[in-house]
Amino acid sequence: MTNDLLGVINLGTEEGLFPEFTGHRNLAAVPFSGRYRLIDFTLTNMITQGINQVGIFTLDKYRSLMDHLGSGKEWDLDRSQGGLHIFPPALKPDGEAYLGDLANFSMHREHFVRSKQPYVVITGSNVLTTIDFQDMLDHHKSMGGHHTRLYGS
Repeated sequence: MTNDLLGVINLGTEEGLFPEFTGHRNLAAVPFSGRYRLIDFTLTNMITQGINQVGIFTLDKYRSLMDHLGSGKEWDLDRSQGGLHIFPPALKPDGEAYLGDLANFSMHREHFVRSKQPYVVITGSNVLTTIDFQDMLDHHKSMGGHHTRLYGS
């Protein structure tokens, strides 16, 4: 199990994707098969592999996403240790422009500092597959690198 991993779902990279579906919600909250949302695939993949602390870095139009996720109970993430954390985006003081992923991660640095997990996996909500994070983590450790990037073709 990947208890060494802190999960982060970064929605900042999804701005402008599929505008026909995201007029009044972000991509993570787009419905799939009625009851589900796209983010459900990513969350379920993380939870089934033992990741029990997940932070979601939002960007815009995330009200319906918050309504859908609630406290995280559907994924057993409604807990005092670890659990589900939804973070607002890093915006310019006027609230109009996103400052970028680095500013977002910096703004929520405390989330990483307080985490007991020594490793972080960062993904978007538009990954509709099962990824074996334990294999990825084992490979990362064996290579002794600072970061590992996994992508499909």
